[in-house]
Amino acid sequence: MKIETMLAKKYFYPYNRDFFRRLSIISILTVFISVFLPMLVIGILNGFHQNLIDKIISKDFHIQVTDEKRNLFSDYKDVIQYIEKRHPEVKGFPYFENGAVIVKDLLKTSAVIRGIPENLLDYISEFKIVDGEWRLSETDIAVGYDIARKLRIKAGDIVKLYFKPYAKINEDKSPVLVVKKFKVSAVFSTGYDEIDSNLLFLNFEKAIKIYDFGNRAKGVGFFVKKLEEISSVKKDVRNLDPYLTVKDWEQNHKNILFSFDFEKILMMIVLAIIIILSLFAVYIGLNVVVADKKKEIGILKMMGFTEKKIEIVFFIKGFFISLIGICFGTFFSFLILYNLKDIIFMLERALKFFSVTTEIVSRESSYGSKLYFEWSLLDIIFVFTMNMIAVLLATYFPVKRINSYSIAESVRNG
Repeated sequence: MKIETMLAKKYFYPYNRDFFRRLSIISILTVFISVFLPMLVIGILNGFHQNLIDKIISKDFHIQVTDEKRNLFSDYKDVIQYIEKRHPEVKGFPYFENGAVIVKDLLKTSAVIRGIPENLLDYISEFKIVDGEWRLSETDIAVGYDIARKLRIKAGDIVKLYFKPYAKINEDKSPVLVVKKFKVSAVFSTGYDEIDSNLLFLNFEKAIKIYDFGNRAKGVGFFVKKLEEISSVKKDVRNLDPYLTVKDWEQNHKNILFSFDFEKILMMIVLAIIIILSLFAVYIGLNVVVADKKKEIGILKMMGFTEKKIEIVFFIKGFFISLIGICFGTFFSFLILYNLKDIIFMLERALKFFSVTTEIVSRESSYGSKLYFEWSLLDIIFVFTMNMIAVLLATYFPVKRINSYSIAESVRNG
């Protein structure tokens, strides 16, 4: 193997042939690009997906239990006590949800009322109080940032809620519209438009009282410390009452998670095509080198080199090209991803020379505040393996063709 490695190094960087040195460098640059681009794109995509998943997990219940058949949840306290007893690290909260219209002076908008216990905010890390303080007494209401901006609401303002109480079964008349006044204790922001522009928080006891819901809840939400516990908690709830509907955060956001997976698959296909196309340059370069070494290959055969040993020489050369290209591609992609936030803000400052309003990533978006990347082991294996296989195939076919010539043909035509 020592002589094969020596010959591979000689063919990889011949000291007296500038053209072939350039071919080797071009081959390395091609592998570099086919590693650098996929690793960069995958790192950003994974970081974006994981950032959104983290926000989804931290903004709402990990498990939601409802009684959809009866639309009433009268024994919610028993469910919470049962689960918290079996899983001491799990915390359960009752909640109530219904629609309403919020009015401030002459401005109004529709919204979703969610009645929750006051201490629930301790378990939701993505909720930031931008005005006022988190307080949910019977006269308080917390308002989403976009609603507050739309209706020009600030902490301390008095707002009106228009809503219909719960319609009891067999009641002849539908309930009349009710108006209640509340004081805005807090304006909250999550970075999610569907929450900030739709949600209002009331005290749970007050919400079920004004909606005439009795001593019942719309549902129960559970927070777990370890996501691995979710399946066990769901199983215990179903064992307690098989008529209850139990959904975890993945089921509640299955469309988003499916779109992430689909996006990742499409991206992998595109990146695989990029790798294959870019490595045609490696194939052309090695084809030229192998054709130029036809005479030397014939001489090596005369000296007793077998076809297998000759193939090993060029496979080692291909391995050198792959290894150097992969190392540089991985290093530079990591360097850029590690400093991604600084690079993006530097680009924004440079582009503001042409347009003052230029913004590559909005700082108000759910991603702009936390720019980071993530590589999974499978992603790394995919990119490295695709490149290795492509380079070795680009090496194999030219060498196989030259090896098919006889010694006389190789020496005569070399």
